[in-house]
Amino acid sequence: SRMLRILVSSVLFVTLSRASFCGDSTIPYSLEVLQDCQPVLGCARLSCFGWTPDGRPASSTGSFFLINGQADGFLREGPDSIPPYGSEDARYDSPQTAICDHSFSSDNCAGSNQWVGGIAPLLNITSFPTTLQCCTLEALLQSEDRGVASLHDGHMVIGGEKRSEKGILYGFDYISDVTKILRPDGS
Repeated sequence: SRMLRILVSSVLFVTLSRASFCGDSTIPYSLEVLQDCQPVLGCARLSCFGWTPDGRPASSTGSFFLINGQADGFLREGPDSIPPYGSEDARYDSPQTAICDHSFSSDNCAGSNQWVGGIAPLLNITSFPTTLQCCTLEALLQSEDRGVASLHDGHMVIGGEKRSEKGILYGFDYISDVTKILRPDGS
């Protein structure tokens, strides 16, 4: 009995360590709920976050997992590098990576300075609780709540860059928290 418990715990740890995770230098901008209710988290590296001063990605810690043959997340296509920037650029003194939980251990990412960095994979989404990996960035304390989206199977929400009429980036809509709600019929 004890050996079985250790084995099951080890299998769960191996599975969760390979789960969907945007990484500490990309931000979740979309969430899709597939027909089987599996979530798919879309991640993006912005021009204003996730880069080193020499124009390289600040990290490449993101990873995704296949559930029933479908990826549970993705990194949006974008540039592999940006022009280098110096100390006169606002990015130079701003953190370019978030501080993320080391594992999928949170029921929610409710802090006003947090986002959903990853969603633990579940083969049967309705039978087990959803656990999240939260990322924290103090700059988010200056952000504002732009609402809640209710998703059902087959639906998605897409955030991303918000630009002025002149093309200037002034904001980014991101996935700050995820809550699973099961109906009485189990759907």
